[in-house]
Amino acid sequence: MELRHTNFSRAGVAQWLERRPVTPEVAGSSPVIRAIRSRAAVAQLVEQRTENPWVAGSSPAGGTIFLILLLLILAPFALGSQVLLRPGNRISVSCPGRPELCLLSTIDSFGEVSVPGVGYLQAENLTAEAFAARIDQSFKQRGVSLTSQIIRLYDEAEPVLVEGAVVHPGQLRVGKGLSLAQLAQIAAPSDLADPDGIVIESWDGKVITGSLNLTPDLQLKPGDRVSFQLNTRPLQVFVLGAVVKPGAIEWKANMTALDAVTGAGGIAPYAVEARTTIERQSETFPYRPTVTLQRGDIIRVPESPQKEYVSLVGAFKHPGMMRIGAGLHLTDLIRLSQGFDARADRRAIVLRRLDGKAIKINYNVIKIGGPEDVLIKTGDILEAPFFGGVN
Repeated sequence: MELRHTNFSRAGVAQWLERRPVTPEVAGSSPVIRAIRSRAAVAQLVEQRTENPWVAGSSPAGGTIFLILLLLILAPFALGSQVLLRPGNRISVSCPGRPELCLLSTIDSFGEVSVPGVGYLQAENLTAEAFAARIDQSFKQRGVSLTSQIIRLYDEAEPVLVEGAVVHPGQLRVGKGLSLAQLAQIAAPSDLADPDGIVIESWDGKVITGSLNLTPDLQLKPGDRVSFQLNTRPLQVFVLGAVVKPGAIEWKANMTALDAVTGAGGIAPYAVEARTTIERQSETFPYRPTVTLQRGDIIRVPESPQKEYVSLVGAFKHPGMMRIGAGLHLTDLIRLSQGFDARADRRAIVLRRLDGKAIKINYNVIKIGGPEDVLIKTGDILEAPFFGGVN
């Protein structure tokens, strides 16, 4: 068998389709195209005698080999029945027995295709089969019986479609290459966009999820449809565990982990800061003060396994038992307990130790880190009397 002038690259086949007259044989009614649309037809092709001017010889064996090769080349151009058409797609429409109705066309920005004898028909969000049925129905209403066939063609010039939570939706040319991060710079995702929930549907119907944080260098291809999803996570971050005021903190753009911890009152003395973690959806990683937080992030600050307490008695804003950590001084304790009651006599503070020792303190003269700023121990009792002894 001898093949003449045959270029088996995708570009070569596409160019051949462009050069050929628009006839049913080219547009979809030939045995090759039917084979692409129906796997069962492949078995029939083996028995068929091929009369193709590209093949030197019409023997079943020679024709079968050529058909298999051409089928492998053209197969990527045909799509599964579930892939939806959209603006920018290039399609081949054939109507067996009516060559004047065959066409190669591109779906316009309105999602429509101009069909000879009918006019513009909506193709967007329809499968190739559904659009073919719409064409047939339109002709049936005009008294013409047809069985249309549609194939979507791969086109390297097809733009990337950007939609969803972006400031600049629309179509972009890929050119020499376009990464997900470069696309985001052009389309400008809004504050409501989820940077980790970008849905990318390729021209052949495959769907993946991209992330500006994890896959910024993901290369887009002609015909890709990129949808920036709305962020459904809460508008807060959460700081939990051994902090002064655990709970929710309002999230702000460019907020760091240190900002959130500071907003929670800071790390508590009984914290194990080295084991602090940040949880982001299903991912957990070590705490770093400079990490930029995302909505819904959780900072967990573990507590020391050694639970140490002191007692605050008398004129404090929050008297009672208080957990402490190692290395806590008197001024630290007063700050973490949120201070004295306004009626406290700060000149007559008494610190009682477990060994029975009592230390009298004039808190008004204490300097942070000074010799009077005593180290607090487990079991200490700190008493603050009210002025005049009246509660």
